[in-house]
Amino acid sequence: MYLYTMNLTPKERSRIPQWFLSQVGWDHAYKWWDLEDLEGEEWTSVVGFDGYYEVSNLGRVKSCSRLVRTGGGGERLVIPRILKAGLTTSKKLSQYFLVNLSVDGVSKVQEVHRLVATAFLEETHAHSVLHRNQNTLDNRKTNLYYGTQKERAQKAWDEGNQYSVNLGKFGRDSQSSKPISMLDLEGNSLQIFPAVIEAAQWLVDQGKAKPQPLQNIMSNLRKVVNGKYPYAYSHRWANPLSTKNQEPQANP
Repeated sequence: MYLYTMNLTPKERSRIPQWFLSQVGWDHAYKWWDLEDLEGEEWTSVVGFDGYYEVSNLGRVKSCSRLVRTGGGGERLVIPRILKAGLTTSKKLSQYFLVNLSVDGVSKVQEVHRLVATAFLEETHAHSVLHRNQNTLDNRKTNLYYGTQKERAQKAWDEGNQYSVNLGKFGRDSQSSKPISMLDLEGNSLQIFPAVIEAAQWLVDQGKAKPQPLQNIMSNLRKVVNGKYPYAYSHRWANPLSTKNQEPQANP
């Protein structure tokens, strides 16, 4: 059985979810790309793509057998297959599986977790699709639920995924970390933080900023330093290495 897995391309191996590998091991990992149903798998049409694509409660997406027109005016038969998912290209910690769905020559990229939620979950007032175990590549129906943006931020905070940047890049021990000075609204220096991320963490710990990805807070602080905002979180912020402090102009 392992020989079948060895024949998979590096991309095919990298797109097999960890939850599935933990159940079947590498000997049977190739089954993720087989059309044969997996244990407990259910299929239904992708909303808006009836007769073209189906999605399963385990997070797989497949094309349906159908005739499509060719550029020369003829037709060809589309053979059903499990779609090879791509990954979001982002510096954030969280990544998501993507598939390209095409109808009559028009393609549209879709996030797999949203396809599963739309097909299998009951709609609520909330519109964000969240992952219960914080693994954004685990798109099983049982791992998804609808929540608000506030719930998304709070859950990320509770799980320790407070920010979506590399701490090593912005921590105090990094060569690229930059200190930031906190001032009152009159321009008097109150405290100097060794790195912007530490100022953001302090604001959350002191209850001056709501729990959220620290990158959001860091962005606001930098906008004050760069003069885009006059202040943030009831304070002015400046580069302590600079002798020029900007005067507040107007509330943002």
